[in-house]
Amino acid sequence: MHASRSTGFTLIELLVVIAIIAILASILFPVFSRAREKARMSSCTSNQRQIAMAVLMYVQENNEKFPTADAIWNDIGNQAILKCLTKGKSVSNAFVYNLYIAGKSMGQINYSEREIVSADGVPNTRDINGVSATNVLSAPADFEFRHDFGLSFLASFCDGHVAPMKEIPPMWVIDVESAAEFDREALQTSYPTLAYFYTTTNSATPENQYCRLIHDQLLMDIAAQYRLLAKIVTVNGDKYPELLTRYNITPGSDTAGYPTFIFFSKGVEQDRMSGYPADTTGWTDDDWQIELSLCKAQIQQKMKGILQP
Repeated sequence: MHASRSTGFTLIELLVVIAIIAILASILFPVFSRAREKARMSSCTSNQRQIAMAVLMYVQENNEKFPTADAIWNDIGNQAILKCLTKGKSVSNAFVYNLYIAGKSMGQINYSEREIVSADGVPNTRDINGVSATNVLSAPADFEFRHDFGLSFLASFCDGHVAPMKEIPPMWVIDVESAAEFDREALQTSYPTLAYFYTTTNSATPENQYCRLIHDQLLMDIAAQYRLLAKIVTVNGDKYPELLTRYNITPGSDTAGYPTFIFFSKGVEQDRMSGYPADTTGWTDDDWQIELSLCKAQIQQKMKGILQP
């Protein structure tokens, strides 16, 4: 007479089943995560599109002017669209409003398809001309890369469309604080870049004087002209001699010293301007203004080269 066999699983069989479940889980969990993130992005995209539409409707009804920074979130009306599933329901407003367009007229917006209205951002409170405003976009740190697992942020634009962004567009002059930041901002970017090297030492020299005049009278004009089109990166060469060596900039040289403008496209140097007027003895303010005008014209001509598609 034979003994009956137990109908239970053996240890080996259980281990095999567990291994199969673990393999399936490792395959399916990333799929579920991507699907969940896609759903969150879809919701956030919808909300920001509604924000853009609400802002554009406000513009149409208020003499073609955008809401001010202190009033924007009340003017939106529907507070539900300020939520982001990725941030959670406890965050009442997960977006920031572009301070650059606040209070301006639509006619002052040069590139409506590039100019941001709202973006995924870090909650903040700022004093804007003596008035408190919340959730404004006024610096790179105000963006939050919260989608695509931290690789992108969503933004709405003045033409009404919404898009994911993997890089902060050129909205401000960036004064780099390390060689690594220079590489990131000037070389590892999809935008054409103008890198300006300057000095703050030897204040009595024509080299320093020229740099100060460029800073005070020229740089912001150039930045405004090419805003949203090209990055403007400034480098105090006194602090980063390794960058001077890399780019063969020789302080004190009237042909290879300060100021130096280097024009990059896709991280590759395309052109440059270096040095200062060799002899400025007896120069008047008018002479310096003429020099600045010539410098600006040269920069504009070289910018055309790196802005070509």
